[in-house]
Amino acid sequence: MLKTIKSLSEYEQLYNEYVTEGHVRGYLNYFISQKNISAYINEEKIKYAVVD
Repeated sequence: MLKTIKSLSEYEQLYNEYVTEGHVRGYLNYFISQKNISAYINEEKIKYAVVD
């Protein structure tokens, strides 16, 4: 199931928890310019998968 990221703080929390700290192995499609992240979040273009 895909969920949409609703805020920059939610994005940063997910990124730090799952990518930086390495709690979950997975894939990151991180080709977004830092200056454009907020615009993409506002347009609901950043999503993440939730798996069991």
